[in-house]
Amino acid sequence: MGLVDYQSESSYLHTMDPRVKIIALLYLSVVVFMVKSIFVVLVMCGIFSVLWSSAKLSWKSWWDFAKVVLSIMALIVVLQLFFYGENSKAHFMFGLQLPDNVGILSNYGPKWEGLEFGILLTVRFLSLILLMPMVIKTTTINQMSLGMVRLGLPYKIAYMTTTSLNIIPTFQEEIRTIMDAQKLRGMTVFEEGKKWEKFVAYPALVVPMIIGAMRRAQQMGVAMDTRAFGCSKQRTYIETIKMKRSDWLYLAAAIMIGAVLIAGNFIIPQSIVTMILN
Repeated sequence: MGLVDYQSESSYLHTMDPRVKIIALLYLSVVVFMVKSIFVVLVMCGIFSVLWSSAKLSWKSWWDFAKVVLSIMALIVVLQLFFYGENSKAHFMFGLQLPDNVGILSNYGPKWEGLEFGILLTVRFLSLILLMPMVIKTTTINQMSLGMVRLGLPYKIAYMTTTSLNIIPTFQEEIRTIMDAQKLRGMTVFEEGKKWEKFVAYPALVVPMIIGAMRRAQQMGVAMDTRAFGCSKQRTYIETIKMKRSDWLYLAAAIMIGAVLIAGNFIIPQSIVTMILN
């Protein structure tokens, strides 16, 4: 099961109005980037983790994606460690400070600010990859599209958005099919090869996938033209959605949580070093 596949369960998130989930997603995503305190972002990530578990979603599907992303985030942390912030006695890491006559390298070394900022970016990203899939995995494509339209988004844009989400599992299945075809031809680098060998062999995987995607897009365009997509301005829908009292309570709770987190950003120290020194 992928990270964007709908997972049918009986949790409160599955029964929530899609408009509430879309609004909460946009609002909390903005809050994630507004908060600059590592402590507050960790609390936010913990809240999203609790919501993920309460929605009975699979942690395995999340971890399969997260472990790939964490290697990239580790590189970002290392880059921020050396290139973010300025050298000073209070914030220069490990008590090491390059002399002024080193030249261009005088301001590039391990810094507390860089380490903290890199960790902040990592936790922010982990929060987002908890929040966004949580909304997608608890909402069907039809409900997502209808929710966007009811919020005032043009149907064509809503259709493009939901179609792009719906086609990701198809691409995943096609990648598995291509890999199986390569195995039949004696190519086992994706299972037994080293990272560099896998990187070099990726064109054998990507090229057939791109050709298949172009062919599928052409077929989809023909099917949409056959059904006269977009010829009518007023569309009808089989499903109807209506805000319940519980949906209003969920929306109010999301707004309140975001407001508390923003307020905590100004109360709790943003820097670990600042807290220790004070």
